[in-house]
Amino acid sequence: MGKALSLLLKGPAFWSYRLVGGPRLLPVNYTFSITRRCNSRCKTCRIWDHPADWEMSWDEWRRVIHSLGRAPIWITLSGGEPFLVDWIDEAVLEIVEVNRPELVVIPTNALLPDVIEARLKEVLPKIAGRLSQLTINVSLDGIGKKHDEIRGIPGNFSRVERTVEMLKRLKRHHSFLSLGIHTVVSRWNAQELEDIIEFVGERFSPDQHIFEVAEVRGEMNNDEDSPTPSREGFRSFVKALSRLQVGDSGSWINKLIRLFRKRYYSLLERVLYDGVQPFPSFAGFASVQINSNGDVWDCAVHTNVMGNLRDYDFDFRKFWRQSPGVREVQSKVKQSHICPLANEMYINLLLSPWRLVG
Repeated sequence: MGKALSLLLKGPAFWSYRLVGGPRLLPVNYTFSITRRCNSRCKTCRIWDHPADWEMSWDEWRRVIHSLGRAPIWITLSGGEPFLVDWIDEAVLEIVEVNRPELVVIPTNALLPDVIEARLKEVLPKIAGRLSQLTINVSLDGIGKKHDEIRGIPGNFSRVERTVEMLKRLKRHHSFLSLGIHTVVSRWNAQELEDIIEFVGERFSPDQHIFEVAEVRGEMNNDEDSPTPSREGFRSFVKALSRLQVGDSGSWINKLIRLFRKRYYSLLERVLYDGVQPFPSFAGFASVQINSNGDVWDCAVHTNVMGNLRDYDFDFRKFWRQSPGVREVQSKVKQSHICPLANEMYINLLLSPWRLVG
């Protein structure tokens, strides 16, 4: 919890950084997109149809991790499907040893339950007592065949069930492991959210059930698919949230996430449908995304390239100091950055805590 509190104390410095350009702080929230390879064929995302020509090796990612030092508070290992990367357990261990974040999050489509179990069994004993929370977010967009239809893979739902049961077994021995269910709300399932929420609560009893509203993202190459639900569908989703029963049990991180989620959902309609950014964005200042090819983005929605780490020997600090694109993208963000991305919004709320009420 110490790092999260330190971020609150750094709030004035980040505001100064955003307003006048200094002091030049390192971001605290990182998404590492370690691969664009994906074994899903989702209606909401076409990343699988646009593989990368070249991706950073584990040695290159290791150099990035070491260059960050202890700046990160929250790191997400994303994809594509991150468990397709055979060094993901090594990455988690290196992150814990070097960066010492409070939270590491790994989303998964659950198509590889045996691989996920093997990787976790390898790394969990090594990081026990050294990480506040490792969250595995299992994707679930429907019940039974509806999930398979949206995800484009027959049998995906049964593998979600296998993965969840496996994670619950591992949790009995590793209290810092957190089970999340992650539902993408789209035009294909917005009217069925109440049933999904009820099913997840009764069948899986996760530590958290989180929702992301599908939108067009540069990262996902899905601008032709229009996955966002109608405004009416979004309001049906918000109504369904009133049935979500997740108690006050669990880690302090999960409690904090639930608080942020509640506020996030209350603001999301204005962002998605009215094009309103409810408070200043710290994308490209306090949060960044590192793509698998070394590009550094302000976020996965706008994908404004700040530069490429290959040009700076995979040294993020050197890149942050020297790349002219950092200042250029930050200037764009200050002018306008309307973005519904949850990871980004959480950091914005941490740096503007008065926005948590109202």
